[in-house]
Amino acid sequence: MDTHAVTTDVPALARLQRWGLVAGFWGLLAGVIGAFLNVDQFLRSWLIGFLFCMGLSMGSLALLMMQHMTGGQWGLVSRRVCEAAARNLPFVALMFVPVLLGLPRLYTWAVPGAAATDHVINMKSPYLNVPFFVGRAVLFFAVWVLFVQVGTLVATRRRAAFTRSWLGCYAAMAAVAALSSASSPTPSIPVKPML
Repeated sequence: MDTHAVTTDVPALARLQRWGLVAGFWGLLAGVIGAFLNVDQFLRSWLIGFLFCMGLSMGSLALLMMQHMTGGQWGLVSRRVCEAAARNLPFVALMFVPVLLGLPRLYTWAVPGAAATDHVINMKSPYLNVPFFVGRAVLFFAVWVLFVQVGTLVATRRRAAFTRSWLGCYAAMAAVAALSSASSPTPSIPVKPML
């Protein structure tokens, strides 16, 4: 007796996929119109959407790594969902292209000559400059996508050791990426220590 239902034959799922495609088309059309009407607002909105999608994929990757490290049955239900979300990282990297194209409109430090006119940007220019920002982004996405691809190929019994070796690297890179993308649009705001 076969207890697994084939979900591709369900008419309700096909209808839901069709409505999702229609909503995606209209959303894409509205985004293109918005990009022509107000490019700055479009890019800021795109950055927030990009960070949201990256957070979903990266958070799923973190949960997946924790489940592989600890083992047990607690993550079996969510494992396939987390794997699917983590495998979206190449698409998230593709979503980063408009951010790269709009760097001078998003980040004041990316405007040519900004370091010469603002003392704070000048002091932060070894870290906040376009080539280093792009290089960090390319390196981070390459490592994360590589981790997802290699992590799926590693045998189940060896995933805990593989994950342990990568978890610190993942945490450091995620923190630097979040700091670079989310808080650097206004580098002139001083960062106060927590204590």
